[in-house]
Amino acid sequence: MKITNRVILSTAIILLVNIISVPIATIIGVKIIQHNIDSKEIINIIKIIYPIVAVILILNIMVIVVVFSNLIKKMRNLTKATKERLDFISQGNYNFRMDYTGYEEFDSTNKYINKLVDEVENKIADLQQSTFATIDLLTATLEAKDPYTKGHSVRVAEYSFRICKEMVLDDRYTEKLVHSALLHDIGKIGVHEDILNKPSRLSNDEYDKVKQHPVIAAQILSEYDAFKDLNEIVIAHHERYDGEGYPNGLKEKEIPLGARILAVADTFDAVTSDRVYRKGMSLEEAKKILIEEKGNQFDPYIVDAFLRIVDDIKLDN
Repeated sequence: MKITNRVILSTAIILLVNIISVPIATIIGVKIIQHNIDSKEIINIIKIIYPIVAVILILNIMVIVVVFSNLIKKMRNLTKATKERLDFISQGNYNFRMDYTGYEEFDSTNKYINKLVDEVENKIADLQQSTFATIDLLTATLEAKDPYTKGHSVRVAEYSFRICKEMVLDDRYTEKLVHSALLHDIGKIGVHEDILNKPSRLSNDEYDKVKQHPVIAAQILSEYDAFKDLNEIVIAHHERYDGEGYPNGLKEKEIPLGARILAVADTFDAVTSDRVYRKGMSLEEAKKILIEEKGNQFDPYIVDAFLRIVDDIKLDN
């Protein structure tokens, strides 16, 4: 039903009360006119009529208050519910839809909003497919130079995802971090494969070239609109909590949260994976390194979160 129809119905109820009450006053008024009544009797009649008129007036006021207050309350509740839904949608929660209220004015608007949200969801799905295709292309390019990297990046993304869940981070940030983890070593495209796959210890010059890969990665990602917001995480994943990392010597909370999480996940997979020049560490040995580096290389809070779930992660692998 339209809101205007509700108003008409409410007005009709008020008129009905008046229609019922008017004949009473009319009958009394006619009797006064038809009889030659002195002033004292008129005063007495007025005293009788006054309470009746007062009751009629009060009934009118009560009907108006009840009918319109209920209508206003319903409108207020509907407006509040609509605003809450719109707030959720504006924050990117596109699984929400506007409810149908039974009021045509609200429902026509809600139907239009739901249609727009459906279109946004479809566009996001298309964009995500394009994003994943680009990630696959970039990682395939890197894998051609360093076969270890793709498996490493996937595992680091999985560890980062589990840490985010343990820390109860929101889904949007978790997705951002997973994408960052998949691409965190993409800058190694700019490092010669002989250095990447060297079976012996790197020289200082070679190590300096490897240390440039976070900067190169940020430069590559900045060319893609979908990945620009990953830069702050990717470029800082080799920073240390004590400020002794690279490339910018950031420390503690200066390092983005995602980069601090990525540092723990990256190091854990690096030390537990077999490389051409060494055997991977055991789970217990890797845990010992993380504990020893709390407050030095790693954020202690993130290490503690990871240690709470690390046994399950290794079982999954």
